Amino acid sequence: MIPEVNPLQRVTLPPSCLGPDGKLRAEDEQDRRQRLESISRRLAEIQQMTEDDPPGAFEDFMRGIDEGRPHRPLFKDYY
Repeated sequence: MIPEVNPLQRVTLPPSCLGPDGKLRAEDEQDRRQRLESISRRLAEIQQMTEDDPPGAFEDFMRGIDEGRPHRPLFKDYY
């Protein structure tokens, strides 16, 4: 049984902070405020995450390792 995989959200990367000369670009107050708000939102999302694994995740992890090395399974009797 293959577990259902949650699709990852596509996130666009912010523009590079480096200018054409390879140095940091000067940042105006509005850009700085937007960057800090973005960081704050992402940190709030991370704070809401739980450390609990979904049911069966550890068994799937062990099975996946064994499938990658069928000649020498490590976790054969554990799942």
